[in-house]
Amino acid sequence: MREATLGLYYFVKYLELIFLCVWSVMLFVSGISLVNKVSEEVEGDNDTLIYIFTGITLVLVLFNLFYNNLLINLRFLAKMRCVTFGLCLFDAINYAFCYCFLAKPCKDRCFSLWTLGKWAIKGGVIGYTIYLVQQKKDDWDEAWELGSFDRDAPST
Repeated sequence: MREATLGLYYFVKYLELIFLCVWSVMLFVSGISLVNKVSEEVEGDNDTLIYIFTGITLVLVLFNLFYNNLLINLRFLAKMRCVTFGLCLFDAINYAFCYCFLAKPCKDRCFSLWTLGKWAIKGGVIGYTIYLVQQKKDDWDEAWELGSFDRDAPST
């Protein structure tokens, strides 16, 4: 592989990792914000489902981030350079994210049964979460239009 091609490959992979980290942080902050906003108001019809599916989606976001190949390799490199730091950065995170038995289903391989099944489940969970959030947003918009929503009033 030529040096320029290898450099471009590294650039694209690091750019992908940076984008994934930023996207994951944005999704995580938005999910926590949604849960806080829903918890401040009077209990609605689908609030329990919103809590459950938002939590599941946030876990899926973290798993998607920590099973990124480049991030795994960078954490492993840190372990090779400093074993003590690597125990915290590599081994502890691997145990926390069940790397011992989820490594095969969580890594993306082109056209494997694990990848197709994983993305079908993720698509269903995330799609239903988006549906619930959109439904809640429509409820808030309807309450705002009817004038029954007062921002300054304390929630009960």
